[in-house]
Amino acid sequence: MGVELKPPIPILRMHDVEATKRFYLDYLGCELDCEEGGQDSPAFMQVSRGPVVLNLSSHHGDGTPGSVVLVFR
Repeated sequence: MGVELKPPIPILRMHDVEATKRFYLDYLGCELDCEEGGQDSPAFMQVSRGPVVLNLSSHHGDGTPGSVVLVFR
C-alpha cells in the first residue's frame, strides 16, 4: 500500500501531575516535551526518551486507568 504508517503515540491517564513528573522525568529519565492545562482544567503532557513518545492526560475521557504500554530496550 502507498500509505506509510508512523509509530503510535499512546495516551495514558494521569491523576497527579507532580507524581507523574517524578515518575517519568526523574525515575525513567524522560524529557518533558510540552505541558499545558492544569489547575482548573485537565492537564496534558508529552514526554519522550529516545524514540519513545507518550502523551499523559488527566482528562477523564483520555486513556483508561490500568492501560499497559510495552516498551522494549
